[in-house]
Amino acid sequence: MPGASITLEKWDGYWDADNIKIDSVKVSLQTDPATVLSGLQTGVYNFALSLSPQNVESAKSSGLKVWADTAANWVAAFVNVNKKIAPFTNPKVVEAFNAAIDREAFVKNLTFGLGVASANPVPSNNPAFNPAIDEEIAFDPAKAKKLLAESGEKDLSIEVHVFPTTSAPAEQLQQQLEAVGFKVKIVADDTTSFYPGYYGKTQQAAVYGYVGRDNKLLALDEHFSESGILNLSATEDPAYTAARQKVLTTPLDDPNYDDYLQAAAKVGVETGGSVFLYTSPTASVTSADVSDFGKTDGFFRWNGITVG
Repeated sequence: MPGASITLEKWDGYWDADNIKIDSVKVSLQTDPATVLSGLQTGVYNFALSLSPQNVESAKSSGLKVWADTAANWVAAFVNVNKKIAPFTNPKVVEAFNAAIDREAFVKNLTFGLGVASANPVPSNNPAFNPAIDEEIAFDPAKAKKLLAESGEKDLSIEVHVFPTTSAPAEQLQQQLEAVGFKVKIVADDTTSFYPGYYGKTQQAAVYGYVGRDNKLLALDEHFSESGILNLSATEDPAYTAARQKVLTTPLDDPNYDDYLQAAAKVGVETGGSVFLYTSPTASVTSADVSDFGKTDGFFRWNGITVG
């Protein structure tokens, strides 16, 4: 709850203990962005993770150090559709869903200039990023209407569940989908009610997001493999199975490794049920006495960080 805190002590048995320069960290739980910024400015806090995009400029103008780069931390917003539940059992409906989405509108209205519209599951600096995905999947409402007509589906009513921290895209998504012929009901869940249906794979569609993964193939598997935690359909296309196997059997130092990884990403997006909206950095802010962050490509680590 807000106001609570926990103190973490350095453990000398950690494999990289020599590179942990801080003896202890007091983690304070705080939900009010203004209070967090004030605490950083006055020296109450040294570091804040996941700064709201609208507060980035205020933090910079206060002389604080802001880290808003997808090379350090990133998040991708997406919509899952369940390909086991009609009308998403029809591939033309899934394709129409993708074409109906104006990703640039989400970036403009939600990310305060930090986000990048993309149908990719990862940001452009990630080895799995495939520019062909964004060339293939573009905002095209006329195409979406045509595909829905061709699908033959009579009932285009869908129920979209929304995770609490990703509620902002819901109304825009509803407007965009209804403009091409879907009938959309938004279900604003709390955390307790969202997870059983999401992880139980019973929801028809869901708005969610995920953060960077060190293992690039794991990031893809989360969405496109049968056991992927972010795969609402719990199905895996044979084409993705073959593509990921090519990645698994290729050494990391092979010059073709990234090509195979990008091919797997493209196949996953084309055959899976995750419809990506945009990527953006997970902004963090520190006081001036905190050392520079290293490139992590996943989530933040304290390795090598010093204070004072």
